[in-house]
Amino acid sequence: IPGLIYLYRHEAKHYALTIMLLIAALLFVLLLRQKDFDRDSLLRREGLRPWLRRILRFFALNAGILVLYTWYYHPDIFLGLPENRPLHWFAVLLLYPVLSAYPQEIIYRAWMFHRYRDLVGDQGVLVVLSAAAFGFAHLFFDNWIAIVLSLAGGFVFANTYLRSRSLLITAIEHGLWGDFLFTVGLGMFLFTGNIE
Repeated sequence: IPGLIYLYRHEAKHYALTIMLLIAALLFVLLLRQKDFDRDSLLRREGLRPWLRRILRFFALNAGILVLYTWYYHPDIFLGLPENRPLHWFAVLLLYPVLSAYPQEIIYRAWMFHRYRDLVGDQGVLVVLSAAAFGFAHLFFDNWIAIVLSLAGGFVFANTYLRSRSLLITAIEHGLWGDFLFTVGLGMFLFTGNIE
């Protein structure tokens, strides 16, 4: 499906979010119908505080690299959304974690880990496959920055999901990074409006 969307990205750009939400909804229903799926993983909050500390520590150590990169290599877009369109930025901060991060985590973490765990066997390989699929899905944006950020994020989120067994915790981390990317300016590389 991501390959088809890439081939028809100019036509699909107006429907990308809808397509992703429909796929996530379908996979969510399929997961709930699986008797051996751990439904508690969808909203598991055990260990939330230690995980939030770990997520924020990792974020604090690495976000500065992306700030410096954007400021130096893309000064024209640095902090562009909050400065030029503060209401849109605020809407992104509120909606991205719910309408994008969590549904993507259903697809690339909950579904993939459940569906392919027995086939793959090795959880390390499963992390790699999850990250690769996540990066491949972002090929749709037709730029290398989206793919690199998605691959890196895919590894981080897959590891968090593997260790926390919580889609909620993983989606919080995904939402934090997504909101940050839109704030610093790199979100423009992950926006369908820039597909020409």
